[in-house]
Amino acid sequence: MKHEKYIYERKTKKGSKYFQIQITFKDEYGQNKTFYESVQISDYPSRSMALKMAIAIRDKALYEIQTNRIIIASPTVGQLYQKMDELIPCTLGTKRGYDSLYRGGINKFENVQISKITTADIQKNINEYAENKSDERIHRYVILWSKIYKVALMLGYDVVDRSKMVIAPKSKKIKSKKKATCNQDTLNIVLDYLASYETESNTLKHRARMIWYLIIIMNYTGMRPAEVLALNAEDITNDYISVNKSIGSSKDETAVVKTTKTPQSIRQVPIHPDLLPILKQLKQEQKTSPLLTNLDGSLIEPLQRCNMITNICEKAGIKFNLYMLRHNMATDLINMNISQRTVVDILGHASFNMSLEYARSTEEDRKKAVDSRKLN
Repeated sequence: MKHEKYIYERKTKKGSKYFQIQITFKDEYGQNKTFYESVQISDYPSRSMALKMAIAIRDKALYEIQTNRIIIASPTVGQLYQKMDELIPCTLGTKRGYDSLYRGGINKFENVQISKITTADIQKNINEYAENKSDERIHRYVILWSKIYKVALMLGYDVVDRSKMVIAPKSKKIKSKKKATCNQDTLNIVLDYLASYETESNTLKHRARMIWYLIIIMNYTGMRPAEVLALNAEDITNDYISVNKSIGSSKDETAVVKTTKTPQSIRQVPIHPDLLPILKQLKQEQKTSPLLTNLDGSLIEPLQRCNMITNICEKAGIKFNLYMLRHNMATDLINMNISQRTVVDILGHASFNMSLEYARSTEEDRKKAVDSRKLN
């Protein structure tokens, strides 16, 4: 079939197809403008008739552009959100977060022109979303609204950013003052499930083995999961684990080796005596770089490890997540009266409350802190 210029066949998230007419041009003042119009294929007896209508709309728009007679209707929220990928690039992980927020309520305005949305509309939408959401989630939701308006302004549309006029409601969720931890019984259940993971898939069996190692290392070191998954054999000595990189996402990939979360995350973590033989065993088993990978050598993605742990928790009827191990470590060290500076250095925190007057802990302090921790 002949491709018609400026006409693109699209599909909504619900699966309905439509033709989108999109023409970018410069107006009489040299400003970039974009003409948008869509034709729902299901509104016509046949696809060919819908295409004819799209062609007629395109031809009329081109004539009006050439004669400076066109009046540009503002794009819809859905059209602007689709354009966001191109104009405001982000990592795949961030994109997934945006998609979740968008589906959480902004998509109600998917087919509404941005110029027709009032401040009251957005305020009501945010208030509805805020029910049982954390302050952080509410803040991100408002930010996404502002990004949608930013895309409209970047495309040259004369709109008022109404997201700046709303008041973000306070979260009604009851905040827990303590981070969740897990006891040894829960940890043993998770490890036992992983050690005898029931599946005919060699890929999943191998991944279960790698996550078993991940949990063991986190339990003894308090490292972040993304830090453990980025470890190479060269990062591990008989005394310390060198934390100098992390697994994150990029614009094109869900798992890539990146820099650590913060500069303070670069650190030397002492190795507990009971962990050393397990690390040696891992280095003998795995010759990949990083050490903990999928069977095919690819990086273990956050969703892959989360899905496996969620599956185990559902089967066992328990609550567990990887960060509980990090919280366990922090709690144990604080209860052992280890200095705040040493705790911060072991965990790689960038604490705003810690001032420069606190001297950095010595290697001897950190070694003593880790070796004296009782795990059983």
